[in-house]
Amino acid sequence: MKVEFKKLEISNEIRQKIESLTFRKDIKITYYNGYITKFEKSNIESINPHKIILSNPLKNLLIMHYADYIQNDDLYFIDGESEPLTMSKLRDYIKDYF
Repeated sequence: MKVEFKKLEISNEIRQKIESLTFRKDIKITYYNGYITKFEKSNIESINPHKIILSNPLKNLLIMHYADYIQNDDLYFIDGESEPLTMSKLRDYIKDYF
């Protein structure tokens, strides 16, 4: 079975939104593009979300974002949280986390 990977680019709009959330100068932002895995001769595909890592010398925070590949593209997922966060809730979460 042949497997195809399609790279997804994080938009500049998302980058700007995330950068506007970092209130402290010691927070480093690292972006990893998501991708779609397609399996040839089947209707199965897997979406791997964009990963955004916010870090400082003491803490790391992984944020996952599916962009246009879910119904509401303004949702951000954090490991360990039961519900996705909107941009406004993510702002508060980051402020409290760091």
